[in-house]
Order: sequence, then structure tokens, then C-alpha cells
Amino acid sequence: MLRIEWTRVKSRVNLDEQVLHIVKKNNAYLGGGCFRGIFGKDEIVADYDVFFHNAYDAATMALDLEEAEYEVVFKCPQGLLTTLKKNDIKVQLITEFFYNSGDQLINTFDLHACRFVLTPVDVLITDRNAIRAVRRKHITFNVVDFPVATFKRILKYIQKGYTIPNESIDKYVSGI
Repeated sequence: MLRIEWTRVKSRVNLDEQVLHIVKKNNAYLGGGCFRGIFGKDEIVADYDVFFHNAYDAATMALDLEEAEYEVVFKCPQGLLTTLKKNDIKVQLITEFFYNSGDQLINTFDLHACRFVLTPVDVLITDRNAIRAVRRKHITFNVVDFPVATFKRILKYIQKGYTIPNESIDKYVSGI
């Protein structure tokens, strides 16, 4: 794993400062594709995926976002996901699982191009496969635990101009 001090790379990506402040205030992890712009060109932040240590931190963050005029636009009936939106900024609070560390979280991400986690102590965790996938715009896999969700993400990344090498197709299919 690579650990990069956030101060070294934060100027390379255009993240919403209010979202970052609320994430940090709530001791949460910001993860996924919002960090691709650090290593790739023409990467636009579509949403913010936030992960937590526990349910209390997640509930507190939801309240903080609502106080900041974010509106709840979706709440999973099982309590696994809450999506809030303000203008064009979408924040997804993911509460299906809780994590003790950024390393534990990052190892659950399916696509290499999504393997970025900003920890509560301002360290960005990633790996060389993630950086390579973003720079080449290739869809490659870490793990495929939820094939339907991964398939939807594949389609989303193809729309962003990513391609999927044959060996990645083989890995995806063999993982189903």
C-alpha cells in the first residue's frame, strides 16, 4: 500500500471543502473515485462516498450535512446507504459495514480505479494498481464480492472513457 500525506496531493483534485470538513469532523473515511483526478486527466468528481467506524459517526454526519443544507434524496430501507445532495454535490453515507482502518476499507473496493481512501488523520491510502488503472483508464479488479454492483460500476466507468482489457473480463467472469 502507498500512504501519501494529504497536504502533498490535495491541490491536484477539486474536492468540496465543506464536505471535506464535515468528513474530518466526524472521524470518517472518504473513499473511492473522487480522488482519481490526482492521478488522471479529465476526471470529474461525481460523488463522495463516505465510510465510518460506527453507526453513531454516520448518524452525526448525516445531521451535520442536513444542517449544512444538504437534502436527503435517498435512504435505503435497510439503513445501508443514505444519499444527500446540495446543488450538484452528492454525498453517499455507506453504512452496510463499519471499518477499523483505512486498510480494511480499501481492501473491499472492487475496481482498482476506486482504491483510494482518505483517512481521518489526512493520509491518502492507495496502491500502484489504482494509479496505473486511472492513468491508463483501464478497468481492472481487486475483488468482486458483489457482481451486480461491480457490473453497474463497470458500465459507469465505460461511460467515463475507461476500457476493460481481456484479462480483466476473464477475472470478472471467473469471480462470479
